[in-house]
Amino acid sequence: MVYIVGMHRSGTSAATACLGALGVELGDRLMPGLEDNPKGFFEDLDLAGVNLRLFSALSAHWDTLLLPGLDTLQPGAFDAALAHAVDILTTRFADGRPAAFKDPRTTRLAPFWLSVAAHCGRPAHFLAVLRHPLAVADSLRSRDRMPRRKALMLWLFYQADAARLLLDHGGFLVLYDELLDDPCTVLESLAAFVGATPDNAALRRFAVEFLSAKLRHHAYAPDADDLDSDTLECLCRDLFLALRARGRGETAPESARSALRRVLARVDDFKQAQRPWLACLDELTGLHHARVESIEAELRRVHGEARKAQEALQRKEQELALAHEELARTRALMAAPPGSFPAHAERRAAASTASDSAPAELSQPAPQLADEATSLARNQAPGDASREVQADGAMRGLSQATPRAPVTAARRTLDFIVSGFRKRFH
Repeated sequence: MVYIVGMHRSGTSAATACLGALGVELGDRLMPGLEDNPKGFFEDLDLAGVNLRLFSALSAHWDTLLLPGLDTLQPGAFDAALAHAVDILTTRFADGRPAAFKDPRTTRLAPFWLSVAAHCGRPAHFLAVLRHPLAVADSLRSRDRMPRRKALMLWLFYQADAARLLLDHGGFLVLYDELLDDPCTVLESLAAFVGATPDNAALRRFAVEFLSAKLRHHAYAPDADDLDSDTLECLCRDLFLALRARGRGETAPESARSALRRVLARVDDFKQAQRPWLACLDELTGLHHARVESIEAELRRVHGEARKAQEALQRKEQELALAHEELARTRALMAAPPGSFPAHAERRAAASTASDSAPAELSQPAPQLADEATSLARNQAPGDASREVQADGAMRGLSQATPRAPVTAARRTLDFIVSGFRKRFH
């Protein structure tokens, strides 16, 4: 397993892309590109998430100068993170192919990832990336508005940790400017480092399409003679030159290793001497990040409410459009003359049919009431006044059951019957 280490904005993404072009497995959940790195970060989101959670557990951020030791973690936090990282590596990179993981935070959490490698049974190999400290400072100022001295101190501490990894465990060093100036040579050396058999035509195409000169936004002299104004800049210069002198190979001459150790000892002395001031800077950095996180949370809330309001507005606009369509149809119906549209004509035709059929229906007496009246007429006994009352009731029932209309044949028949038996008993 290859771990890519180095300072943020140093070209670690470009170096990791080179490994991917050589066939090294990078994972299937990579962080997408953003405005400040449009070609992509080539970071596994889940493994980078392990680093983020560890930094959070240490109450630290990527730009913390004095990172607390892993031994300050809460009980069980280290073991939980270790188990999670081991699970990701063993499941995601189970086929045994060469794999790599890039996140600059790994540089400062190397003891944790060495434990992960031991538990996975996959030895850790380190690939460090080196870029001129002033170019990194310029990039951080453009992206984060970071003061130059803060950026130089970060570069110094990150690169010092990367240098210790190269001294203690060996590894490959990529010089960012060399990668852009002579990409094919660097790619060939990288292929030997990871044991890959490169496709020269594909590598040349990758070098032309990806490793363009446009990636170099800030350029400085390779001898770093523009860094000599104070102790901090001199330390950055000496560490930069000592790492350059080490070279790309997995091993370095003892003279270069000794020079590197001497510079690292000076870096440790500087950090110890400046510790109170660095702690104050870290406290201010923590307050700044807390404020930024609060603002970002508020922005997410406002954006969520705005999205809901926009969706509600769209629904109301759709309802309003439908109402306008209905209103237009209603106005058209009201303005049209009778019989000029189908619905009106159908209603008129239905009313005419009902009117024409009514006389024919009314010409027949209601069967039940007609039979009752006939029975009364036949069975009326002399002197039985109740029969007359029942006859009157039958006539009224017939009158109510039959729609009011001109006198029909049934009504005239009933009137004749009733008048006949009235005369009979009076």
